[in-house]
Amino acid sequence: MNESNPIPAPEVGETQSGHLREIFTDAIRYWERRRIIYNSLLTAVVLIWIVGTWPHFRPAFTWPSLGASGSRHARESLLLHRLRRRSSRAIFILS
Repeated sequence: MNESNPIPAPEVGETQSGHLREIFTDAIRYWERRRIIYNSLLTAVVLIWIVGTWPHFRPAFTWPSLGASGSRHARESLLLHRLRRRSSRAIFILS
């Protein structure tokens, strides 16, 4: 049978990593355009869903629920963020 192989065998003298790099480069080049289209369509579907069922989402999009009013949740999130930054600095200094 005359079946074409989508992934050709490496040439003589070509390293395995060079061959794999070529495969990944081709895959990225092929999928990048499709990923942008897919993400755009997915964003449109989500926005249409939110607009179409707006009464259901209304409580989630208020200032207190987003942490803009100085709520306890916002203060806790800020505290955790500061602790994470300080610990990552300490690890960076130690390494």
